[in-house]
Amino acid sequence: MTERSRTRMHVLLVAAANRTTGGGERHVADLMRGLSARGLNLSVAAPAGGDLEQLAADLHMQHFALPLDGLPTSAATRKLRAVIDQLQPDVVHAHGTRAAAFARRADPRAARRVVYTLHGIHLDKGGATSAAKLLLERRLRTRTAAFITVCRSDARRGGDLRILDREKTRVIHNGVEPVTEHELAQLDLRATAEREQLGITPDRLFFLHIGRASVPKDQMSLLHAFSKALIEGAIPDDAVLGLVVTAAPDDRSGQRILEQLRAYIAHAKLGDNVCWIPPRPDLASLYRAADAFVLPSRWEGLPYTVLEAANLACPVIATAVDGIPEAIDAPGGAGILVPAGDAAALARAFGQLASLPPSGRAQMGSRARERILTSFTLSRMIVDTLDVYRGVTATAADR
Repeated sequence: MTERSRTRMHVLLVAAANRTTGGGERHVADLMRGLSARGLNLSVAAPAGGDLEQLAADLHMQHFALPLDGLPTSAATRKLRAVIDQLQPDVVHAHGTRAAAFARRADPRAARRVVYTLHGIHLDKGGATSAAKLLLERRLRTRTAAFITVCRSDARRGGDLRILDREKTRVIHNGVEPVTEHELAQLDLRATAEREQLGITPDRLFFLHIGRASVPKDQMSLLHAFSKALIEGAIPDDAVLGLVVTAAPDDRSGQRILEQLRAYIAHAKLGDNVCWIPPRPDLASLYRAADAFVLPSRWEGLPYTVLEAANLACPVIATAVDGIPEAIDAPGGAGILVPAGDAAALARAFGQLASLPPSGRAQMGSRARERILTSFTLSRMIVDTLDVYRGVTATAADR
């Protein structure tokens, strides 16, 4: 370690996955960029391969390839402890339940320097596995210097479940880089090309959904609601639902969900109204091409897709779960929120959006974007996280 690195705050980021397709790992990637730009000395511990390892190389950070994507075994825990002993970081910042289980067991000084960000709390969804994880979280609570939740809802739930210490908890909403008016104008040119490529004429309503094929995203309710809205005439019969729904080849559950979605589309004869869109890193012009973004999740943390859509002034229809109402002010006209798992309510929301003139949809998108500019920026997220680090290091120095 150089003399210069010892004078800077040294943070070890710990993640249990390595690809930024998930919100937690995207959050880690944003911290890597934002905190390094502010002069912190960062290292990363995560499974080998993937986006995070490549980003660490691009940013000239130390990356430790560790098997953190499985159970917190003694062997894997010892490997993380060896990294911590080698680096002696000022802060160990763990992201998600699995990474936090590793970090708090591995670090002998966990109670003084482990920061734990919860990217959604789903341990109360039932099942023996969830119950076991809940007990482990409660046991490890005292081995945590600070907790961060990405929404107020999670802070309340975590306190009720006794997996975090309310007095050591800070709510820091996920943030995105605001798009300028000039950038929006440039995206509009690409958005026109997007619709042309998809065969969606300007007069057709285009709804967009982006998400992993998974139980909490509840894409089946989305299809049920869209079909119902078409049958009942709530939306025009030429309306289009664009799906960017992905599952890794080795994700059996995700692959099964994709098969079920395709089967339902065929059964309901939605082939002319549903279009599958291949995933890609930059979806900004696709959000701009859509008349609304739809997220039917049963549970969440604070999903980046909602923030991205709002940032690009794309109206949002979503379920009122967890952190979503904190980002989308439905009473203020910044979006439309419905109960989770209620296909009939979601179908009515499709109709409500369809009944708006283009100017009304534009106003809804503008209100959503204003919330991003005032409360959900990436720079605010970075600054608030750095403030937590400073609090942790100051407390540790006083002991």
